[in-house]
Amino acid sequence: MLEDNDSEDEYIEYMKVTQDVLQVENASRLTEKMVLNGHKEKICLDSRATVNVLSEKAYKHIYGPDSFQDLEKTNITLVMYNKLTEKPLGKKRVWLVNPKEKKRYSIEFVLVRGNTRSILGTRDSQQIQLLTVNPNNIQAVNTLSQHVYQESK
Repeated sequence: MLEDNDSEDEYIEYMKVTQDVLQVENASRLTEKMVLNGHKEKICLDSRATVNVLSEKAYKHIYGPDSFQDLEKTNITLVMYNKLTEKPLGKKRVWLVNPKEKKRYSIEFVLVRGNTRSILGTRDSQQIQLLTVNPNNIQAVNTLSQHVYQESK
């Protein structure tokens, strides 16, 4: 089960809390069917997304038309991969079941208007072991060198 106290990738910009939602271009290769409230939902595993996203249409189908009153308010603004921004309708922590292993996980989703692709972000995709990052294979690059920093003063 995921912890509520895990750090979130939120940042302050012009006094608004924002989070990045970045979709991969070829998402069809990184999708998995998961079960939410007894309904199978095709979810994109997105290694660049910092939040989990569920569309208004999928939420209504899975939880019913009267379930919108159960949403928690959120002060985040989503920043899409194309730099467009959107205010979510709300957020909700739900049980997600991986049908292959029959395990269930408590996952928080933000709900967005319309009929967009459902996304499971990088943190939760890694925590439920659907994506793996091999840090030993990644070379860290310091993008802010002393020389550049000193010249920009």
